[in-house]
Amino acid sequence: MYFQYCLFMDEHKDILASLEQIDALDYILMRIVTWNCNGAFRKKYQALEEYAADILIVQECEDPALSTKAYREWAGKCLWKGDNKNKGIGVFPRPGVNVSELAWSDGGLQLFLPCRVNESFNLLAVWTKYADSLNF
Repeated sequence: MYFQYCLFMDEHKDILASLEQIDALDYILMRIVTWNCNGAFRKKYQALEEYAADILIVQECEDPALSTKAYREWAGKCLWKGDNKNKGIGVFPRPGVNVSELAWSDGGLQLFLPCRVNESFNLLAVWTKYADSLNF
């Protein structure tokens, strides 16, 4: 259900060399959890707390801005993208982690949400619904 991403400078300097602030970092440790919640995330988000994720990527979640007050408050400074207020993709950072949406061209693809995390690295959140579609 989740993916833990961890790069240590000593082992992966070639990968990390592109980061602008590489000299200031001893290592990067980030826990990223992704889950297709199959809707009604406003009723399920508490179940993910046990994973202590730095970032949650959730497919088929509602737009927090148009949902319940409790869900809005929990979502904080999230990013969300979708064509339907009830089903989209959300990137939910824990407090202290900053995400900002990147203005990448999606080439006509749907439900791709590129973002910058802590001004350190790029993250691409994806919901590949309708796998047989010509757009995926």
